[in-house]
Amino acid sequence: MQLDGLRSQLAATKATADASAASAQSAQLQCLALVKELDEKNSSLKEHEDRVTRLGQQLDNLQKDLQARESSQKQLKDEVFRIEQDIMQTIAKAGVNKDCELRKLLDEVSPKNFERINKLLVVKDEEIHKLKDEIKIMSAHWKLKTKELESQLEKQLRADQELKKRVLKLEFCLQEARAQTRKLQRVMLISLNISYHSGMIP
Repeated sequence: MQLDGLRSQLAATKATADASAASAQSAQLQCLALVKELDEKNSSLKEHEDRVTRLGQQLDNLQKDLQARESSQKQLKDEVFRIEQDIMQTIAKAGVNKDCELRKLLDEVSPKNFERINKLLVVKDEEIHKLKDEIKIMSAHWKLKTKELESQLEKQLRADQELKKRVLKLEFCLQEARAQTRKLQRVMLISLNISYHSGMIP
């Protein structure tokens, strides 16, 4: 009877150890799958970060281009103003007779020059306006990508926490499996000792 009880206990302990080992193996497989998924997400996240960085650089370049064009336009306007002032001063110093000759010359030349300059200014204005529109679009796109990146980072943190929980579960299952194995070994040793002392083992 005592031997039957030991055998039952031995069988139950072995079944528990087998179940713990199976649970540990299952947890380990789940952890491996989760690690693979995290690696893929990390790779995707890195690509997204690179895209956001490139967008930020493009936005910076557009803003620098805009500043350069605005500066160029200001210089052009300042140059036009300076030329106008020089002409007025020259006319004022020239006297009546020369004034008339200069005025005739200016009447022929100035309209063409100023018309050409005004066209250049209009083109500059259009370029600057177009650049501002591009910057608005790029800025909105960059903000959207930044928000997407922040969302992915939050998901990544949650996945990391989930992985830590799975790892803890795996460690617990492995410890339980080791404990059950040690218990099984002790029971088997006791069973063998009892069988030996009772004369069941020659």
